[in-house]
Amino acid sequence: MSDLENAPKGGATSSLYCSIERHLWKGGGVPLALYNKMYALSLKNGGLCYCSVETLAEFLGCSYNGAWISVHKLIKNGFLIPGGPEPENEYQRRAEEFDKKNYHVVSHKEWAKAHPGKCITMLVMPWNNEIADPLARRLYAASGGKTKWYAGMLKNLRKTGWTDDEIVKAWQAYLEGRKSEGRGKFAGRGQTFEFMRQLCEQTARVKSGA
Repeated sequence: MSDLENAPKGGATSSLYCSIERHLWKGGGVPLALYNKMYALSLKNGGLCYCSVETLAEFLGCSYNGAWISVHKLIKNGFLIPGGPEPENEYQRRAEEFDKKNYHVVSHKEWAKAHPGKCITMLVMPWNNEIADPLARRLYAASGGKTKWYAGMLKNLRKTGWTDDEIVKAWQAYLEGRKSEGRGKFAGRGQTFEFMRQLCEQTARVKSGA
């Protein structure tokens, strides 16, 4: 394969942010590993990586040819931009082609701007670890990632007047209660509404002095 044309196309959706792995994994492990190492090195040098293909190949333990081909895949697909002064003659150009040490490593953010429509679209969900309402994230984590908490549900929970910490503790107690009753700790959609109902009933009893 001469480039990364088999990488996943854009237009799909996910609960995760798009990242460089989305675009490079189908091109093989070497291009992705090289990009990640070169990007890490470039962070110390204003986006530039000063490292030869030979050094990178030695670092990965792969062949020089494998590293060289992978670097050129990354260049062809816009993830690396050769830097440094332009070669003055054909001899310098050919020598530099095999021993280049100056690359601008294009961040995923830069690459996405230059290649619109190529990235996956993130679905914004209240419980998502990367964006989430903090309460949704904590409730989601307490259930082992088995419950989803939408904005309306969170609003109703907070209407009880309980703090987020109190709600999370009550949710953990509810899950442990299910476990002690032999119903298992798993909590799905039905259990989230059962918990909400119990919390509202408990709040009502407190307010009525019962």
